[in-house]
Amino acid sequence: MLTLLFAICLLSLSGRFLVWGIRASWGILKVITWVLFFPLILIGMACSGLLYIAFIILIIGTVVSLITGATGKV
Repeated sequence: MLTLLFAICLLSLSGRFLVWGIRASWGILKVITWVLFFPLILIGMACSGLLYIAFIILIIGTVVSLITGATGKV
């Protein structure tokens, strides 16, 4: 009986850690996307001659971050 109770608690704890790990990796992925890939895409667009589109995307991103209150907290 104790073995069954131990197995159930161990599976429950493992499940909670799995959910926590998925949430943490999602947050890290969002940070990497906004800090690394977004500027690289804008720089690539500007270098390839799509400066007007890159500038519009940059303005939209800035306005959205100001409206949503993105202050660096993840």
